[in-house]
Amino acid sequence: MPTGSPVVNSNQILVGLTGLVAVAPVGTAAPTTTSGALNGAFKELGYLSDDGFTFTESKDIADINVWQSFYSARKLITGRNVQVEFVMREWFDDTLSFALGGATVTAAHPNHTVTPPSPAVVDYRALVIEWIDGTRYYRLYFPKGLAVAEISSQFTRTDAAGIPITFAGVDPGAGSNIYTLFTNDVAFSS
Repeated sequence: MPTGSPVVNSNQILVGLTGLVAVAPVGTAAPTTTSGALNGAFKELGYLSDDGFTFTESKDIADINVWQSFYSARKLITGRNVQVEFVMREWFDDTLSFALGGATVTAAHPNHTVTPPSPAVVDYRALVIEWIDGTRYYRLYFPKGLAVAEISSQFTRTDAAGIPITFAGVDPGAGSNIYTLFTNDVAFSS
């Protein structure tokens, strides 16, 4: 190969074969490894749609323009956003409470009730997403964030109704990171 050619390695292509999403109250003991048991306060949210999840990290950038150039002379990062999106397929107390920002679910068989939270309630949660690709394990941990997008579920006779979630990380304070990614992937060793 010519000098300067890119190094390619198909073992470094990542596929999210399967995984899980779990939420817990903010302040729950954080995971510290790729695959160790999660604290019991984390509640799994069941099946997701076959689209898996989408991770997005974005920046808000302000251009500093000058008279002498058509191009910006400087760029300032004025904000950062980190979020994950997924569609939950299971409808039960933990998924609805999470999706609806802290809704109260009262179990009184045969008439269970779901009551929305007060409009002023901000339902912060810790969130973990785990996925595997063969023997490679990944765990993405957000210590604090909340479901921020509109919930719009369609009910038809030809497809399962989903609960779409956009979870945005929030600064957890105290010098903590907005998220941490754990992995045992050897590609990170080089």
